[in-house]
Amino acid sequence: MDYYSQLGIPPTSSTSSIKKAYRSLALRHHPDKNPADPTAVEKFLRLTKFFDTLKDPGKRRLYDRFGPTLAFPPALRSTATRIRKGLASTPAVASLTISPRLALRAACGS
Repeated sequence: MDYYSQLGIPPTSSTSSIKKAYRSLALRHHPDKNPADPTAVEKFLRLTKFFDTLKDPGKRRLYDRFGPTLAFPPALRSTATRIRKGLASTPAVASLTISPRLALRAACGS
């Protein structure tokens, strides 16, 4: 699933274009506007996920590089898991060369 096409915008869109597209679709698919649609909540949450990814320059770079299937490349996902579990000093993590800032972003999900 391509986040850009789901928002109806090209990959070259500016942050303001992404925001405008999201707002338009969010208003149209908001659960309060579609009480009879049992999938409205799911659609709205999916749109919000797309927007949250594409509005953030770091997340957008990762999305553009690795696609929708991987929020982070496997090495970063395993690093984030180890950091969350307090195992950042394990040899597998210590040998990875990623910036502390990126590791923190991966661990915190932001």
